[in-house]
Amino acid sequence: MKNKKAVGITVGDLLKNTVKTLTTRNAAKEISLPDGAEAEIANDSDWHRTRVGYMHYEKVNLLNIGDRNWAIGRGEKWGSYPAEPYDSDILALRFDAGNKTDGRIVEEIRRGIETSSYFQNSLVYGYADGNLGVCKSGRFGEEILKALKPKVSSFIAQKAEYDEEHILMSTLQYPTTQVMLYKPNFVDFLTETIEKVLKEDKKPKESD
Repeated sequence: MKNKKAVGITVGDLLKNTVKTLTTRNAAKEISLPDGAEAEIANDSDWHRTRVGYMHYEKVNLLNIGDRNWAIGRGEKWGSYPAEPYDSDILALRFDAGNKTDGRIVEEIRRGIETSSYFQNSLVYGYADGNLGVCKSGRFGEEILKALKPKVSSFIAQKAEYDEEHILMSTLQYPTTQVMLYKPNFVDFLTETIEKVLKEDKKPKESD
């Protein structure tokens, strides 16, 4: 008898649905980023060639949590092969609204994205094999890790599997034969975790 196929969602859908839930719950305003914006996440360049991977953002959602204004964006891997090990991320940037026009806010957020290299302002990010990642040295890393580490295993519907007989020359990793899947209710838990972390964030803006 064949094993029953696991029912779950990919890490890409987990992050997409979390952003959707987060922005709906907090009455967010969506703003497009003309021509998009990128943050570098991987670099395999040398003297002879340039090979860079990015997270690419087409839009952000502006919302208020903890009496602060936040821009929440979902990035997707983009660029050359160094980005291949990744899938997507959720980035958060604090900004001052004041009497600024949408155009000025967009430019401020664009600069913030471009200086958010290597997931420094990412709440969480996903790998191509379905694993979830946190940047420990980033703005939110310690708080997100503390909240997710004890709970994340209970939300896994299917573990990732790999072909250890072969290796990918581009990444020197084993090929993924089965991606990790998550239980749909992880969306609500991750949303609530992000809300709590943003509400309790006391760190100044990078430009403060």
